[in-house]
Amino acid sequence: YIRGRVLDGIFSSQAGTWNVTIPDGVYDAAVRPFDMVITAGNEYVIKDITFMGENAEFVLESEAGSFVAINDSKVMKTYNLAAGEKAGLNINREGIVYFKVE
Repeated sequence: YIRGRVLDGIFSSQAGTWNVTIPDGVYDAAVRPFDMVITAGNEYVIKDITFMGENAEFVLESEAGSFVAINDSKVMKTYNLAAGEKAGLNINREGIVYFKVE
């Protein structure tokens, strides 16, 4: 989960800021591992990679916390990725489910 605050239609968290159509308040955003797409970048450190056939599970860490992304294992060759390397991360926001924190 990514904890953030919605104010005037904008969800803000350590993992990023994006537009939403939910009421103001504090939310936990549930992001599925398949909705986290590895990209070129240096915001995250790859702590571990587990191969799962055609896919690979990446454990990423940043100041925002730890995240698990499951991507096609071809992404490793595309971006020349290995444990200890840096990467970027795009979140498919259409797949996010928000849970209001009371």
